[in-house]
Amino acid sequence: MATGKKLFVAGYDGGYSNAKLTYGWSDEETFTTEIYPATGNREDSTTFLKRKNRDEVTVLIDGEKWSVFGSGKSQERETNSGYSTTPIYKALYLGALAKISKVTTEIDILVTGLPASQARNQDIVKPLIEMMQGVHRIDETTEVIVRKVLVISLGSGVINDVLNSIEDPNR
Repeated sequence: MATGKKLFVAGYDGGYSNAKLTYGWSDEETFTTEIYPATGNREDSTTFLKRKNRDEVTVLIDGEKWSVFGSGKSQERETNSGYSTTPIYKALYLGALAKISKVTTEIDILVTGLPASQARNQDIVKPLIEMMQGVHRIDETTEVIVRKVLVISLGSGVINDVLNSIEDPNR
């Protein structure tokens, strides 16, 4: 790295069935990778269910509590091109930040992906970056700062992973 500055870098993929995140310090050899079910429910409707699995977290969206990464089904299921603008998507994103906050509350660069057709559309990319970047109140006591967000085409992330994980990239 040219500057020599140690950065905290994270990758997040908020898919329809799983939320995937990878994170770590730029000067370390390995990153942590975690996968959680893409489930989320408004707490009001699930307060009678007191059993939570160890991965489940509670986040706040505009003062409303959501439980994410739990077992079962989501109350609100979205599978459309506007998915990244939905409350469930934001709840899952904040859940990912809650997991990362156990290591740090400051993320220098966060990379996420969109389908190629959406990743080229600034009317979709710009609001997503605005939602993901900045200071996020996760719950009553936790804030996470995301300094910079990069949006890439989902396919290029796979290619990059393959090229960086094999011994002979010319293969």
